[in-house]
Amino acid sequence: MIKVFSLPGCGACISLKGLLEQSNVPFEYIVDEDRLVEIGTKAGIRQAPIVEQDGNFMSMKDFIEKNKDILKK
Repeated sequence: MIKVFSLPGCGACISLKGLLEQSNVPFEYIVDEDRLVEIGTKAGIRQAPIVEQDGNFMSMKDFIEKNKDILKK
């Protein structure tokens, strides 16, 4: 299961959510600033959203690059 960690009102987060919905990719959308900061600090990611896939945390850019074959643009 893909998890998207977001901030309230985050435009990039909303865009990624829409892309996943449009692509019919199951995911969990989590809006939790404290958790996002904690994960970002540990993973070295400084920008929302942060995506967890198969136990690995990555930036939105890295997630899209890794999964371009299943995402509809």
